[in-house]
Amino acid sequence: MSTDPAPPGSTPNVEGSWSAPATAAQPGWGTVGVADPTVAEGAGAYEPVPTVVDPDARRRDRAEARVRAKGGRHAQRDPRSGMGGFLRELPFLLIIGFGIVVLAKAFVVQAFYIPSGSMENTLHVDDRVLVNRQSYLFGEPQRGDVIVFRNWDDVGEDMASPSVLEYVGRSLREGIGLGSGGKQDLIKRVVGVPGDTVEVRDSRAIVNGVRLDEPYVFIDGPDPLANMPPQQVPDGHYLVLGDHRNNSADSRAGGVRFVDEDAIVGRAFLRVWPLDRIGGLGGPPTEAG
Repeated sequence: MSTDPAPPGSTPNVEGSWSAPATAAQPGWGTVGVADPTVAEGAGAYEPVPTVVDPDARRRDRAEARVRAKGGRHAQRDPRSGMGGFLRELPFLLIIGFGIVVLAKAFVVQAFYIPSGSMENTLHVDDRVLVNRQSYLFGEPQRGDVIVFRNWDDVGEDMASPSVLEYVGRSLREGIGLGSGGKQDLIKRVVGVPGDTVEVRDSRAIVNGVRLDEPYVFIDGPDPLANMPPQQVPDGHYLVLGDHRNNSADSRAGGVRFVDEDAIVGRAFLRVWPLDRIGGLGGPPTEAG
């Protein structure tokens, strides 16, 4: 065993030698590395280095994380965005829009414009109406319905097929209610259905011996077709009259003409132009009291 005098502040070890005194820690710093085994547990044998929190650094970290999530600070602009991308996609948008118009026209609703005053005052010149092409898919026209049908002069004709450009132009005009540019379509009100006997006296309709109350009829002068003898409506046909009774070339004109059910385009159900006259087209007539 060593007999050397103990150094100041030293402690004896298990081998009989003396351990060097612990070095005092610098102010504000903790001891790092290995804890001193001679110090009792819980007496500060290991002091971690204090951590200084920088709030600005946290904000920078969050900002950089957001940039990385969006593809990087220098992410490239999508070349399809902006005016250039819109112009490149415009032809496809036009094709899609035209396809929608053609499908709607062919199967559901079509807009028509009114070229004459034969339906005044229900419809005026240049009014626009919507026509449901599927109205009679599961039913029959009724008295009071306003229908669009092919012109009598065109029914039964072997009409030439239009060219692609003619079809496109006509479809666009009809889709926005500017008409087809031809004479194919007329618009009148149904007065007689198959089996009815219809007579006209003083411009008023008498159906099956009963005079109808027709609040939509407009008469503003002499009617050259004011009287029509009784006519029975054949199966599959309809008798139609214009609301402007003294200014309408309808079933009374040129002898008696009936509308074949196969010539009916659809039922007009809504006036959409002008905006201050949006509304329906009148209900069915009733028997006069």
